[in-house]
Amino acid sequence: MLLVFLQFLLFTSMSTQAYKSYPGTAVARMLASRARAASLTSRELTSDWDSVTRPRILWAAGLKDLRSARPGQGYTGHAFNDWNHVDATCMMPFITNQTNSDGAVVGISKKNNLHDGILIASDPELGEGGSWSTCQLGCNKDPPSDVAHVQFKSRIAFKLVWVPPSFTQFVLVDDDGNVINRGVGVGNIPSEQERQMNYEAVKGSKYALHVTEVPIDVAQAGKNFLTICHEWIVENLEAEKSPLEVAKAITQTQESLLDGIDRLKARSKIDDPDDVLHRCAERDLPSINFGFD
Repeated sequence: MLLVFLQFLLFTSMSTQAYKSYPGTAVARMLASRARAASLTSRELTSDWDSVTRPRILWAAGLKDLRSARPGQGYTGHAFNDWNHVDATCMMPFITNQTNSDGAVVGISKKNNLHDGILIASDPELGEGGSWSTCQLGCNKDPPSDVAHVQFKSRIAFKLVWVPPSFTQFVLVDDDGNVINRGVGVGNIPSEQERQMNYEAVKGSKYALHVTEVPIDVAQAGKNFLTICHEWIVENLEAEKSPLEVAKAITQTQESLLDGIDRLKARSKIDDPDDVLHRCAERDLPSINFGFD
């Protein structure tokens, strides 16, 4: 959430020229979408693809999960489900009827009319404008020459990229290539060929800069807090550990506790010899005597 807030501050300080470059961006909706993406839990992003993970990514993008609708009439069964339709694009209402009639997006139909589908599938609770999972073809150019940036003249909220070399992990990156969140594909995910093509489409671009695998314990991520606590209690009982042993295992050491307090006190200090800056307290935190020998 801090990353999204910092991005908001950066975005609002951008030059007028930068805004003019992508006037179709529904800025508030885009930032809200990134905040949703950042809020997705490890459990949500490492669960069954069809029933949990992809629907939650759709929610983050501001899209409804409409699998029975007709293509062009709100159907989102393809969204984040192949190599290409992986850009969560949030655009202003006036731009949704753009069709690529001039052929500016190479490889995309000149009759790419997404207007009706955007209106039907967009979640109004996310803010002004609409959402769509636009094609990323051409995003490896600088500047990006894909549907979002060219047809809709909009920045993307995030992009889903499958991570090499195993292509079982995926990341959600923003329009600058920063990682917002990550997960692991479980269940009926796109084919290996689709996942490899997905990465090839961004390879060498800003969107691939931070696309690396990290250790993710899928089994552990899918467990809730109570399950983990229950397993921990059973493990200690089976090992016949005494209450003192268990207490030592979960209690912070005296040295660590005092070090933490010193760091907290140091953080409260401000280099303000004239005492003119705002403070969160009247004076520095006092020394504390805990009675330790």
